[in-house]
Amino acid sequence: MAILKFFYENDSRFLEARGEIGRGHPTEWGGLSMSAAVLSHRSDIAWWLHRHVPDADYNWGSALGSALMMGDIIVAEWLEEQGVHLPEVTSGAVRSVVARGRLDVLQWLEEQGQLHSAIRLLGKAAERGHMDIVQWVINHTMESHADGQHRIRVVGPAALSIHAAATNGHLEIVKYLREFVVEQSEEEPPVLFPVERTENHERIRSPAFEQVTGKTMALAVKKGFLDVVKWLYEEYCDAPNMDIFEYEEGLDLLSEGTSVMDTAAKYGHLDLLKYLHELETAGETRLFFTKNAMDKAAGNGHLSIVQWLHNNRSEGCSTAAMDEAAAHGHLEVVKWLHHYRAEGCTQTAMDKAAMYGHLNVVEWLHANRSEGCTTRAMDEAAMTGHLDMVKWLHANRSEGCTQYAMDEAAVHGCLHVVKWLHSNRTEGCTVRAMSEAAENGHLNVVQWLYANRSEGCTSEAVDYAAVFNYFEVVLFLHYQCHMDCSEIAALETQENDHPEMLAWVLEHYPALRDAVE
Repeated sequence: MAILKFFYENDSRFLEARGEIGRGHPTEWGGLSMSAAVLSHRSDIAWWLHRHVPDADYNWGSALGSALMMGDIIVAEWLEEQGVHLPEVTSGAVRSVVARGRLDVLQWLEEQGQLHSAIRLLGKAAERGHMDIVQWVINHTMESHADGQHRIRVVGPAALSIHAAATNGHLEIVKYLREFVVEQSEEEPPVLFPVERTENHERIRSPAFEQVTGKTMALAVKKGFLDVVKWLYEEYCDAPNMDIFEYEEGLDLLSEGTSVMDTAAKYGHLDLLKYLHELETAGETRLFFTKNAMDKAAGNGHLSIVQWLHNNRSEGCSTAAMDEAAAHGHLEVVKWLHHYRAEGCTQTAMDKAAMYGHLNVVEWLHANRSEGCTTRAMDEAAMTGHLDMVKWLHANRSEGCTQYAMDEAAVHGCLHVVKWLHSNRTEGCTVRAMSEAAENGHLNVVQWLYANRSEGCTSEAVDYAAVFNYFEVVLFLHYQCHMDCSEIAALETQENDHPEMLAWVLEHYPALRDAVE
């Protein structure tokens, strides 16, 4: 508030109004300042702004939206008194009210006659775990549509909100919605169940509304919601139109050839793993493990999972287990696999461990395994700026590196690595080093390469430095390296909205004006 008052007391407009001509500086009031004050829970600042600078061009609609998002009904009512109309409030603001669990604000909006299609908020309320809002939305909509349309308006969205609640671990809401759907559907033929496509599903386009499918189970497993997984299995294991364990969309969840059991292992959910294992051994034929279970668990450092799989399952693992454990720095997992499994690893283990800077893993592999590494180890350690790793590989291994090492170190701005490679290795670099260092704005690298190496750079280096608005790099290449910009610089600086850079390019290369006009 003190800073705000300082600007006000030194605003030339208000000073002139008091007869103090020529003093102060002009200050722009309005915009989103009122909204920002409300978002910061500073209603005192909002009232101060309105009292002292009432004629400023405030974004009143945004301020009201902010009041609703923050659940500040007092400020919202005050803004209404100032003439702000509720229809200006965006649907995003209302969804934020739901996300924050502010049923009181929703009820206030409903009292104002400004809450339209409340049922569209059901999915968000279920997703965030706000049971009171879920129940209120359903009851409110049922009471508002006693004309027989309530089944279409409520039961469909309720069924489709089970997925949102389940995949976020809100089991009580899942049960409530399922019970509601079943009860309502018993009154007439059950046409609106989660496993079927409904008319309402076509009309409501929101990620929060989605059928219960194998995807629901896969996400619940991924997130470790054991209670939800148990409920989904008990409720849907015999569903005639759906396999609760089958999910083929989106390989980010279930990669090809894997199962929900592999997913549980990958994310370290031992209790879930044991439950699914019990189902499988009891005769649930749709469940299965693959080598991916131990491979992924090892890669993520879940040693207890790896050990359990080793003791209780026969699928085993592949060399990817130790490779990925090494890559991610899980030395204890690497050691355990080395002592208790026979699959071993490949050169990828040391290569990736070097790339990510896990020197302790590289040292252990060097001392205890025979696979070794490739030139990628030093190349990619240089790329990621791990100079201690580069030095160790240089001193202890014979694979060496390629020009890729200095190129990538330069591209990523690792000047300390570039200097060391220059002094201690003979591979050198290519024109790519200076060219892409310029493109990425690494002026210190560009200057050093220009002064100490002979490879130079491509003619496009200055163009792309301009395109990405690295003004100092452009100046260096222009004046020190005597490089000229081409049409690429003019056209793309204009497209990228870099007016100062474009003005400089056109001033120094007037022939390029035709290209941008």
